[in-house]
Amino acid sequence: MITERVKNTMIHNGLIERGEHIVVGLSGGPDSVCLFHILHRLKDELGIELHAVHINHGLRPGAADEDQRYAETLCEAYQVPFYAFSFDVNRIAKELGISGEDAGRRVRYQSFFEVAGRISSETGDSVKIAVAQNMNDQAETVLMRLLRGTGTDGLGGIEYMRTEGDKGVVIRPLLDVSREEIESYCMENR
Repeated sequence: MITERVKNTMIHNGLIERGEHIVVGLSGGPDSVCLFHILHRLKDELGIELHAVHINHGLRPGAADEDQRYAETLCEAYQVPFYAFSFDVNRIAKELGISGEDAGRRVRYQSFFEVAGRISSETGDSVKIAVAQNMNDQAETVLMRLLRGTGTDGLGGIEYMRTEGDKGVVIRPLLDVSREEIESYCMENR
């Protein structure tokens, strides 16, 4: 069962400690919804508090608003605090002279760290940020690094946990789960 595998991944890699607040990136897509649902299922057993952050990148008018409403409705149903941010990623990319993908990543993590900092300041508790990168993302990352000519350090792929200086800690509990398993989980759990 995926829930048990994710729990074992978190325990084995020391991703979550009792009493922590977990900020979950919740786009509304299958990966993030699966992560959100599993963490919600495990929250009492693991002794954690969940918070969800949704980023509207301003790239898909109408559909992006639907994704945000879905994520917000999901959080209301599960009684999880919800934070939404909106950005014009194309404008940001142009202003900074970077790709849209890089601009999107920057605003996502900026928002995650902002919410994590706010929660930490209000509660005094430890806060981590959970993102839904999975086994398929891991394989893609290693392949892309190989194609770019990485050294042996680059072959390690995506880390289960990474500290971003004084900004916060990012965890990836789904790295041992395939995209196919995620989609099956979402179908089974509606």
